[in-house]
Amino acid sequence: MLKVKKGLVAALLETEYFKSIDDKRQKYFLKGDNAFFTSREDLEIEMGRDKNNFKLLYKLFSSNTHSFPMGFYGMLEGRILTGVGTKVEVNYSAFSLTVSEEYIKMSCIDMTKLFPDILSKLSSNEKSLIE
Repeated sequence: MLKVKKGLVAALLETEYFKSIDDKRQKYFLKGDNAFFTSREDLEIEMGRDKNNFKLLYKLFSSNTHSFPMGFYGMLEGRILTGVGTKVEVNYSAFSLTVSEEYIKMSCIDMTKLFPDILSKLSSNEKSLIE
């Protein structure tokens, strides 16, 4: 296991991105206390999005993912998703899917910028989904 770790660290040290980071941050990341080079908010800014909108969406989605004990009420005796469907729930689900689609589309577009050869491997239908 130590050999694998040494190999991964050596590979990391050779990347242009890691070399561009100042020595103090390199040491910090090599300690392994934090897996993220950039905060979620900084990534949003880098993507050209509003950091405050991200915080709002994160709180909105997180509060429903990590719900209170009564949120598990419908799971008793295997009765999952037996809640009463409402227009609000349908709209909330649609909104969640719209936000997810936006991030997936942005990711696909960015991947084609990093790896332009991917475009030649996509069908015309696949290309139209990210245009």
